[in-house]
Amino acid sequence: MTTIEFRRIRDFNQTLNAATEYLRQNFSVLAKTTLLLVMPILALGLVSSNISMYFIGQALGETLDLAANTEMTTMLMTWGMMMLFSVLAIGVVINIAVLYEHMRLYSLAPDPDQITVRQLLGQMRRKAGLYIKTTIGLYFTFTFFYIIFVVILFALIGVLALAGSGLFIGLAVLISFGVIVYLLCAISMLYIIRTVEGLRFFAAIRRSFELVRQYFWATLGLYTVTYLIIYSVTAVPAWLALGFLGGIGLLAPSTDAWLLATSITVGEMLYAMVYLVINSLGMLVVAFRYFSLVETREGIGLLRKIELHYGAA
Repeated sequence: MTTIEFRRIRDFNQTLNAATEYLRQNFSVLAKTTLLLVMPILALGLVSSNISMYFIGQALGETLDLAANTEMTTMLMTWGMMMLFSVLAIGVVINIAVLYEHMRLYSLAPDPDQITVRQLLGQMRRKAGLYIKTTIGLYFTFTFFYIIFVVILFALIGVLALAGSGLFIGLAVLISFGVIVYLLCAISMLYIIRTVEGLRFFAAIRRSFELVRQYFWATLGLYTVTYLIIYSVTAVPAWLALGFLGGIGLLAPSTDAWLLATSITVGEMLYAMVYLVINSLGMLVVAFRYFSLVETREGIGLLRKIELHYGAA
């Protein structure tokens, strides 16, 4: 196995290729560790969500009857989507921890292909606090700025509406969307920065913006292409599952509600597992982009090579 060098300047294609190759080389240990940790959470969250939706619907006499009660149907679907989103969010954080702690072990191990699930779990246990604190910090930071953003946006729209200018309202919304995209692009590197550099939360946020500032468009383009690939792959099982459930509804309209609910739960779990494994590519692209930007700005890897070369000489 060819060892992949992290601290290296890579262009668009090289970054995507490095992330893809890293995932291919270490797919077994990464997938096993992610699913081992996420499966219980997926099962608990999705089963409890769908069971509660089933019994609520039964109690109201509207189980899976989409035409009978639109309001109740909307509430149940919203509850299910929120639970699925929450479970996926937790799964993504665990997936990030698996990937980045594996990269740490990979950079230190004399034989990276011998890294085991047990070693990776031990490394994650030692660093669990960092990921928990980072996630909590992100939640409160996003909540705070979201409130400010909404207040400013609606105030701006209100003022512009009084002026009678729909064009300026659209411009305000467009600018707001651009600001959100920029923030998400910069914040994407927060976990890898804290993992590699060990900075405190707000220092890591400042570091994220410093790295992205001069390379925003290239970084955004890389992320866009990467996630188009990810969503094109993960959309396939989603459409197949929807088609399967739709077929059951048409061909067997008298199917018991509990059987349909069970099928939905199993389908959601399978989709979530596929999504998390495929989403690893996106997290790896973020990591390799971070190393590339650091190397472009500071040449840490190059300086280390020079030091080792002249030290040996």
